[in-house]
Amino acid sequence: MPASTGLGFHEVKRTLRSRSFHPTRRRGIDSDHSNYPSKLALDLYEYVTSIGVFSKYSKGYDVRMGGTVHGYLLHYVHKGELQHVVGGKTYRVGQGGAFWMDCSKPHRHFNAAAVTADLWWVCFDGRNVPRLWAELGADQNPIFDGLNRERFETLFEELWTMVVKRPLACEARCHVTLNAILVELMLTRVQHARVASLVDQKSLLSDKVRRAVEIFERNYYYPKLGLKEVGDRVGTDIFQLSRKFRQEVGMPPIQYLNRYRVEHARHLLQSTGEPVKKITGLVGITDPDYFARLFRKITGLTPRDYRRKKNRLT
Repeated sequence: MPASTGLGFHEVKRTLRSRSFHPTRRRGIDSDHSNYPSKLALDLYEYVTSIGVFSKYSKGYDVRMGGTVHGYLLHYVHKGELQHVVGGKTYRVGQGGAFWMDCSKPHRHFNAAAVTADLWWVCFDGRNVPRLWAELGADQNPIFDGLNRERFETLFEELWTMVVKRPLACEARCHVTLNAILVELMLTRVQHARVASLVDQKSLLSDKVRRAVEIFERNYYYPKLGLKEVGDRVGTDIFQLSRKFRQEVGMPPIQYLNRYRVEHARHLLQSTGEPVKKITGLVGITDPDYFARLFRKITGLTPRDYRRKKNRLT
């Protein structure tokens, strides 16, 4: 890591805009800062090991990391979009989205778009971080969309300033702010948990079918979630899973996934003002036209007509 500039986050943003501040411009890093936690922090807190701001990454920017670093890395795409490759899977993270990965795994991120991208990042760890990472399903879907951008960016700025300036009780304060950031990630998952299961009594299902239902319900927002992956995770082939699923649930597995996605879309259309295109992505569908057809097939209305109808009733 380059040496710290000692600048606060707002100063960094001003110098980025003026393009007069480039401690390591050749590498494309506008500013980053390393932190060395104390034994107390290692024992008790969630702690930052490094934090930084990358700016103006044009098409062709490409970074590969071998997975030799311990801890967890959170990327926040402040502008543009970046592609991330982890475990052989490629994820597109758009503006305002976050990507949370395990640094011990090889990974790559790059800009394949025509527009430049700005990336904010923080590497951190702590006794409870691995469990929370798994509980939030970041091992299966590391993308966190639907963040409250104003809140998230304010917290990031606070964390940056504390790591750089090191005020009194810095490690405890960083612990609190870092946990507030994790809460923001958690909230994006909570909004996905407000729709009830389409199965009345899961206890009546066989073990593998019940687990498949739960995988669909917990990971429906992952665009590439497919029957083969679910079958591998529950320990059966797709043909046996499809047959048992249809017998016990009353519909094929992918039909269940699509209906569950539409139920979440209905909830978001009614309870938020998010554009239909964004809701399409939030429920794990990448093609807006396909989403519109699927939504109309299941509800009898287009997404926009559904929202207008619900708004009239409230």
